Amino acid sequence: MTESASVKCASEPNRSMNGESRLASLAAVRSRWSALERDWQSVVVGATVVALVSLLDVHIPWVWSW
Repeated sequence: MTESASVKCASEPNRSMNGESRLASLAAVRSRWSALERDWQSVVVGATVVALVSLLDVHIPWVWSW
């Protein structure tokens, strides 16, 4: 086997390994996307609570004026 042939064989990815790595990277992307969705949902819920407390002048019992 010539040197260029051995380099070519070594540099070609294994198809099954490539498929597995694609699945792993897709799973990672999906997981990260789900985490970002949860983060944004939390931000929206928090902003809604703050807006409602401000608009309705709700007094939160654990906040006291000293």
